[in-house]
Amino acid sequence: MKKVKIAYAYTAFSFLAIAMVLSPNIAGIWDSSPSYMYIPMPSSLSGYFIRYINITTGQGSNLKLNITIPYSNEYQSTSLQVLSDQGYSKHEDYNRTWITFQISSSTSIELKYSFSSKAFSYPVSRYNSLNNSYIPSYLKEKYLGDEYLFGNEVIMPEMFKEITKKIVGNNTNVFDEEKAIYDYIVKNFKYKITYTLNNLPNSAWKTYQMGVGDCVELSFLYVSMARSIGIPAWVEFGWLYTTQTWAEHAWVGTVIPTREGIVRGIIDLTEEVGTSDLGIGFFVRDPFRLLEWVDDGNSSHLTNYYTLLSGETRGNFYAPVEKIIPSSVNFGQYSLFPLPSYSLDPFIFRLIIVAVASLIIYYVVRRKGL
Repeated sequence: MKKVKIAYAYTAFSFLAIAMVLSPNIAGIWDSSPSYMYIPMPSSLSGYFIRYINITTGQGSNLKLNITIPYSNEYQSTSLQVLSDQGYSKHEDYNRTWITFQISSSTSIELKYSFSSKAFSYPVSRYNSLNNSYIPSYLKEKYLGDEYLFGNEVIMPEMFKEITKKIVGNNTNVFDEEKAIYDYIVKNFKYKITYTLNNLPNSAWKTYQMGVGDCVELSFLYVSMARSIGIPAWVEFGWLYTTQTWAEHAWVGTVIPTREGIVRGIIDLTEEVGTSDLGIGFFVRDPFRLLEWVDDGNSSHLTNYYTLLSGETRGNFYAPVEKIIPSSVNFGQYSLFPLPSYSLDPFIFRLIIVAVASLIIYYVVRRKGL
């Protein structure tokens, strides 16, 4: 009888091993490191919103109003429709598409943004991450330097080199290094709009000294720290749906090299800064955002993106006044998305699989009365 039990167990494990070899899905489960913490959120968001821009200027002005069109990519589908009757021209350059209105007197422009966006949790963890020597050189050449906005240095890796080394400590893989920077900012900074008199964001160093910043300033800070230790990072600009309306927003884009290849993901410091630190903003993309432009590391292009209005004015001129009307929003079905910060050790996960399989085999053998 004992030999029969051993034979049953051996046969069951043999079938399991064969199935894992032949089935990519099962083998993938065996090699994965699932998260033990999940966040519920809509799987998608769709609808449209209306953006009004009112410009007051004297007759005979020569102004250009530049409006960037959001991307359509694997995470979102968008379109921009001009509802008012002004003429415009369309341009494409440096990873950006925009339309330009020629303004000669006071006017009001009405735009309709239609969108469909989906949520995603990026397949990264401390267990599949490699060190930054595995990051392609073209990304390092593009995203490790300083950047300037209207001539003012805003991203400054060299200033943060020693500071960031202390933050990441003895961590050696990119996931742990980036998570250490995320944790540091979330725990030690607070969200606050602190723009200069020219309505421009403060530099990464100024934000570091003040201990507060908005989405752009905190992103400048993170990008500066990541670049200081050789990790390519950049700022992504777009829109965020919050409290039943849409607002301009910014977050961090970066990469983590894994055994399965390079993973491009996002980090949003404003998800938790000054509150909790559950990793909700770390390599998790909610459906509430629309990506408009990805910084390409070129300071001139960054300044151009920030240049909403340019040219010569006549008579009385006032800064553009904007109004957003969230006309329609449809939520997709709520789903649970894993938080990469809580990935389970693959070795522990395999032990659990083996233990469960053994219990099932034991139960089957007992039922057979062997």
